[in-house]
Amino acid sequence: MQVEIYGDLFFLVTFVMDFIIFWACAKILKRKIRLLKIFFGVLLTTILNCVAVFNLCFSNLIALLILILGIVFVFKPNNFFDMAKIIFFINLIGFLIGGMATSLFYFFDVNKIFLGLENFSFKILFVSSAIFFIFIKLFAEYIKKIVLSKEVYYEINIFIGEKKFCFQALVDTGNCLFDDLTGLPIVIVELDKIKNIFSQDILQAIKNKNFEMLCLCKKIKFNFVSFKSIGNKNGLLICFHPDQIKILCGEKIILANALIGICDFKISRNYCGLINPSLIK
Repeated sequence: MQVEIYGDLFFLVTFVMDFIIFWACAKILKRKIRLLKIFFGVLLTTILNCVAVFNLCFSNLIALLILILGIVFVFKPNNFFDMAKIIFFINLIGFLIGGMATSLFYFFDVNKIFLGLENFSFKILFVSSAIFFIFIKLFAEYIKKIVLSKEVYYEINIFIGEKKFCFQALVDTGNCLFDDLTGLPIVIVELDKIKNIFSQDILQAIKNKNFEMLCLCKKIKFNFVSFKSIGNKNGLLICFHPDQIKILCGEKIILANALIGICDFKISRNYCGLINPSLIK
C-alpha cells in the first residue's frame, strides 16, 4: 500500500510536537531555558527529520542522532548520565502525548466530531497536545517530586584558610545555577553554617545586601549572580570562591571547583546546602 506524506503537514506536526516535548522536559527537570532557544533547537531537528524522511534514509539510529543533536543544542547536558536522563524524559513525554491522542481517538467518535475529514488525526493530535500542555503547566512540580523523589545527601567540607566547615547537602536537580563570569557551578549554603568565615561588618553587609560594601572587601572576592525564583524575578545571589571544596561520596572524595552561594534563610531540617548536580560525576 502506497503511503502519501505531505511535507508541510509533516513539518508542522513534527515541529509543534517536538517543541511541546522539549518544553515539557525543561519544565519537569527545572531547566531555565528560553523559549527562543527551544524554538531554534526544535527547528533544527525538524528540518533534519524532514530531510531524512524525504530522502528515504530515515532510521532509528538517525532519529536518535538527530534527537541527541537537539538535546545538546537546547539543554547542553553536563555528562553522559545527564544526557541519558533527558533522553528518557523526552521519550516518556512523547509516549504520554501519543497515548493521550490514542485515548481521545477511541473515547470520542472522531468521525462524527470532525465530520469525516481525512485529517482528523492531525486535529486530535493538537487537542491532545493542548491538554498535555495545560497538564504540565499545572502539575510539573508534582511530577518532578514523584519521578525524581530520591534524595541524595553528601557531606561537604569547605576550606577557607585554616578554617574548615562541614555540613550535609542535598544533590538538587533544580539547582542549575552557574556564574556567568567564571562559568563555575554554584553550591547553595545556609549563611548560619559559614558565618564564622566573615567579620561582623561583612556579615552585616551580607544580611543587608550591601553590595557596594561587599565589592570593597579585599580578603574575600564576592560575585553576584542573577537568578529568578517564585516571588523574586530579579534576585542577586551573593557568592564567593573558597580555597577548596570537598564532597564526600561514600569512600570517594570529589574536589569541586565551584562557588558558594549564600542563602540567608534555613533550607531544611535535614540538610544545609544544595549541590549543583553537575559536580557529581
